[in-house]
Amino acid sequence: MTIVRIVLADPRSGRVPGGSAVNGQQLIALADDTGHRAVLLWLGVIGAKLLLALLNRPAGDAVTAGVLEETAARLLHAAGMAVTAVDIEPASEGVPELRSDTAAARVELATAAGTRHVIVSAGYGLKLAVAAGAPVRVADEVMDRLAVPVHDEDVLAPFLLPAADRPPGRPGQARRFEPRNMAFTDGLDRWELAGSFLAAGRPHWQDYSRAAVGLSAVLASAVPDPSGSAVLFQEIYADVYPGRTVTFREQLRTTGVTG
Repeated sequence: MTIVRIVLADPRSGRVPGGSAVNGQQLIALADDTGHRAVLLWLGVIGAKLLLALLNRPAGDAVTAGVLEETAARLLHAAGMAVTAVDIEPASEGVPELRSDTAAARVELATAAGTRHVIVSAGYGLKLAVAAGAPVRVADEVMDRLAVPVHDEDVLAPFLLPAADRPPGRPGQARRFEPRNMAFTDGLDRWELAGSFLAAGRPHWQDYSRAAVGLSAVLASAVPDPSGSAVLFQEIYADVYPGRTVTFREQLRTTGVTG
């Protein structure tokens, strides 16, 4: 078994998640620091937020509000049991990537009667491990099959959108969530790339090309059989629009289409 470290990030910016997600999922890397590799796990937004809260909880006995896994760890301890390890494993053989619906967690419990195991969701298992201070492990054969090499200790680099396509701003810098550069006069500034291809364990950024041409943006497949689908989009805050009329306009153009 390989002991891994939990690393969370926004898959588009590489920064600590600030509430945004891609396809309703947050990026989690399980890093094998000794082996200089990492495997990707996609987790639902709510679970990722709670996991982040546990990872950033203050030292001491304060209980993180709303995190049931921390309460569970305390109850187990009071009952004379301890979480000794949490193993993240594919839900079945041949799983191509680890997601909340394709991975599970095997919780190892030390009890007076000996070692016991309980199967829970991957998200629950990760939160329980952090709450109990237990190591998170991944089977060596799973790491060998799904992990990618990590260079220069940058665990997230293999999984993130290329730097040139990441949203603007620096960590801690506020972003303006309002429509901007709608005519693409500033290239693709403020426009972000997402799509179902992000659900793959190894995102295929290179499968798509995107560029600003005149007053339009062109998003196209760069290979004959691209992974999933892709879209250029902007996020806005809706709370500045109450009582206002908002109009969405779109033009579609096709070439060489039959039937």
